[in-house]
Amino acid sequence: MKRIGLILLTIIFFCCRDLSSKPDWSRYDSSLKSRIDKLDCTGLKKEFDMAEANSDRQRDRTGSDNMNLMTYIDAKMQKKSCY
Repeated sequence: MKRIGLILLTIIFFCCRDLSSKPDWSRYDSSLKSRIDKLDCTGLKKEFDMAEANSDRQRDRTGSDNMNLMTYIDAKMQKKSCY
């Protein structure tokens, strides 16, 4: 069931977002990008879920949500054939 939800979220992101958008890494912990780049599928899913759960707080704090970050993580998941 979670896999279906993730697939649906992915479709929504790809339909509704500019795929050329990259996360503004200055808005995140300096180690986040390198950490994401090294994760396996399980770790990527956890990071995706955490980014989704914190998106509203990120928007309140910085003026921008985590959608570009989630798209970046999703692309990593696709590249590693996580689903």
